[in-house]
Amino acid sequence: MSSFNQLSPTACEALWISLKGLRNATALLRRVVDLRELPRCASLEVTSLGYFELYVNGQRVGDHVLDPPLSNFSKRAFSTTHNITDCLQPGLNCIALWLGRGWYRGCDLGPAGDTTPHGSGPLPGVVHDGPVVRVSMQLGDSYLVSDTHWRAAPGPISETGSWRNSDFGGEIYDAQLEAPGWTQPDFDDSAWETASTIAVPPLVTEPARVEPTRVLQSFPITTFEEIAPGIYQGDAGTCLTGWLELEFGPLETGQEVTITYSDCIDHEIFNRYRQEDRYRARGAEEERFHNRFNYHSFRWVRVQGAQPVRGRAHLVGTDLRPVTRFRTSNDRINRIHELVTHTLRCLTLGGIQVDCPHRERLGYGGDGSASLLSMLTHFDCRQLYPHWLKHWRDEQRDDGGLPHTAPAPYRAGGGPVWCGFPLTAAWYHYLTYGDPSILRDQYASACRWFDYIAAHTRDGLLRRWPDTDYRNWYLGDWLPPQPVDPADEDSITLVNNCFLVECFDRAAAIAKVLGLPADTKAHSGRAAALRHRIHEVFYHDGIYADGDQIDL
Repeated sequence: MSSFNQLSPTACEALWISLKGLRNATALLRRVVDLRELPRCASLEVTSLGYFELYVNGQRVGDHVLDPPLSNFSKRAFSTTHNITDCLQPGLNCIALWLGRGWYRGCDLGPAGDTTPHGSGPLPGVVHDGPVVRVSMQLGDSYLVSDTHWRAAPGPISETGSWRNSDFGGEIYDAQLEAPGWTQPDFDDSAWETASTIAVPPLVTEPARVEPTRVLQSFPITTFEEIAPGIYQGDAGTCLTGWLELEFGPLETGQEVTITYSDCIDHEIFNRYRQEDRYRARGAEEERFHNRFNYHSFRWVRVQGAQPVRGRAHLVGTDLRPVTRFRTSNDRINRIHELVTHTLRCLTLGGIQVDCPHRERLGYGGDGSASLLSMLTHFDCRQLYPHWLKHWRDEQRDDGGLPHTAPAPYRAGGGPVWCGFPLTAAWYHYLTYGDPSILRDQYASACRWFDYIAAHTRDGLLRRWPDTDYRNWYLGDWLPPQPVDPADEDSITLVNNCFLVECFDRAAAIAKVLGLPADTKAHSGRAAALRHRIHEVFYHDGIYADGDQIDL
């Protein structure tokens, strides 16, 4: 049993701790404290680089999942605080944490032969080969903090995939490695290691002021059809982002079950994005698999190695409150609306909105711009966008340049529409809620970005800016319908400069709200000059640029 009664007079003594040598494994951490008198109020703050689950005396605390929200680990970390007063008992109490890496990944190798900008290498701020955590529990006038009095051991989950493009892998759950009772005070952890302190570079730590990620809805998988010898396919009935839960009857010790996922039925390439989990049985009458620190995008699952008794798919996402209702006499229109709102829920998790949860999982500004008005109309986003825009300000470079996604774990494609998302989001957020604080927070960043734009403007027009170590693939209109050519240079330049006119107009409106008349005039002047230049350069013989639909 771990030592106890090592309390601290201040929360500032909390250290970053973990288990060394983890590589791909999850970590279990625990600490026992003897409370001869129960405090009237006890709170516990966890700041984790990677995901965590918290337990007190054997009980899971809270209903957050994939917690904390995503961040750039070289810039910022988010804390979660729970009131645990009712979880404590007189005498020995156990505080336990189960840690998973999530985006906190070191030098994992990408897919074989991967030489793309999404390839191998540590993500920003990652200094350890496993998740790292800092804990502070307030007990009246004293604190229980994370230090070398904590005990640590590998968890039964090992994690696969590089968490790069199309290689987010999954989880291998080895039930033979479970440590029954490890979250209880009387568990014998004498064979466990002493937790190691980790030298984490300075970064901002603060409470996560955004709705947490939760299980939002569950869908039963009632039947598993044997589509080939030993391969069973189940249908959740809808595409979703989240977790799978499977229950099995008796399995042999060490029997391995492989689970793959797909959001479409393609018998040649079912698991196109290498989404795979594995379960190794303990050899019991009933066994159960459940995701914890990774998620998938899927409707159909295929199980090889054993036939499930039953299953459930769990939609996981940021718990945003719906604020509108929509209903017409046309069932098709109603269905389209339901598909849109369901998709938005599937793409919004971890405090940001991702482009695709199975392939990239990045907070692209272009995708955020495309969905912005729908999000503001259908959900209460008063916390979501201020939280997400904080990431964009964190990512801005000294010269004013912005990445195409935030947080930005690696280079990704985009263009001005992507980088201009923070300005667009701030303006429409203000129009929706009437709170100018988001404009004040974002305005200086927008002006610095305009300076960057000016540095890459030639003959009155923004031209292709350079690829960098944080940004790649200069795009204009992206993925248009055929036969439009998205690589046409004139079209790219036209589209991006037209968007900049909108940005200057919005900046002028923002400056007016903030009481900056000189700035209002300056931004309006830039917009007028750019409109004139666009018409002068691109309008010929009744068409703009090459005459594609986007250019008309």
